[in-house]
Amino acid sequence: MQKSKSLILFRRHIFGLRFPTTIPHNNNNLKKISTMATPMVSQQQASFAPTISSATPKKGHQRLLSNELQLDKLRPSSPSYWERDDVKIIGHRGALYDAVENTLESFQKCIDWKCQGVELDIFLLRDGSLVVFHGSGTDKAPGALDGYCEAPFEDATSILDLTLEEAQQLQFEADSEHLPGASLPYAAAKAQIPTLKQVLELFQQPAARNMKITIEMKGEGTPEPAIQVVEELNMGHRVVFSSFKHDRVHLVKKLRPTFTTAATFPQHVPDNFLELLQRDGSPHQPNEIHLRYDTCSIDRVSAAHKAGFKVMAWCRGPKAMEHDVTHTYLDTWSDERHVYDLVLQTGVDAICCNRPQWAIDMLAQKRESDSSGSDSSDNEQDAAVE
Repeated sequence: MQKSKSLILFRRHIFGLRFPTTIPHNNNNLKKISTMATPMVSQQQASFAPTISSATPKKGHQRLLSNELQLDKLRPSSPSYWERDDVKIIGHRGALYDAVENTLESFQKCIDWKCQGVELDIFLLRDGSLVVFHGSGTDKAPGALDGYCEAPFEDATSILDLTLEEAQQLQFEADSEHLPGASLPYAAAKAQIPTLKQVLELFQQPAARNMKITIEMKGEGTPEPAIQVVEELNMGHRVVFSSFKHDRVHLVKKLRPTFTTAATFPQHVPDNFLELLQRDGSPHQPNEIHLRYDTCSIDRVSAAHKAGFKVMAWCRGPKAMEHDVTHTYLDTWSDERHVYDLVLQTGVDAICCNRPQWAIDMLAQKRESDSSGSDSSDNEQDAAVE
């Protein structure tokens, strides 16, 4: 079969994205493409066309992210996310592709890029120190060292087994699949697990004075000592206390009703998630809801907003996100930037992402294109009047 018959070259607008690609000519692919919702979009919406890492969607895509997010329910009259000045780009564990995650170097990158905030994870060590660390393991047993660090202590399997002095002797694995930033030259060798106080002090520099810090209380016993550190530095107005363990969020709100808190949800969000959060009533309910990016449906985000909650979409870790964009969702086209674009269209207030500079650049490009389009329209109108 000749190449011209076996391949179809096409350009599609899908929710504001233009996808130049080459698709193998077979009925399955054509069926997938034909099911994509393609609403009318403006020239500005179609302007974002990031470099695609792979021209052909990889085998294994099962769903469309745009369907999960219910983007077919978008109203033409709804303002585009780049027209809003309150959209926040949050660095997930800092800038984890450009430095070792959850380190001072990683957070400094976000300051340099002018992100609106960062997200970090904390554990309480056995000597009472609070450190910023994520680790491997499960939700029931987080903070594992395996796959993250080369531990010099034979009996230590978790960050919880260590003192601060021991934790800061750990060496990050330069070839860890969980730590893409550690593969950069000298990154793993110079990186050190910081304390929560060290990180918060970093954000007291003038360049970071408007940034928010989301503290995920990953380990047991973290709420009260975290409150103490935050208050010592007079940073209560800049911090969001979050956790998948909603009892920790409730405790922070009970102890400090004026502090901002957030209830984080995993992949499976209960149908009555708003009722669960509202049952204790104000002022004990959280201020924000943090949803996994692919659960931020139009209906869910809208319902949360109507109930008075801010909504942040959070992206999974780098390994999991790589799998999602290459094997789970067809319309992400093996490029995480498409995820950010699609998710932001749901109306979320913030997105916590692994590549915050990409999101910042995307927003800037959208706004510049929108501004250029407005200027052209004004010029045309002036010419018509003359």
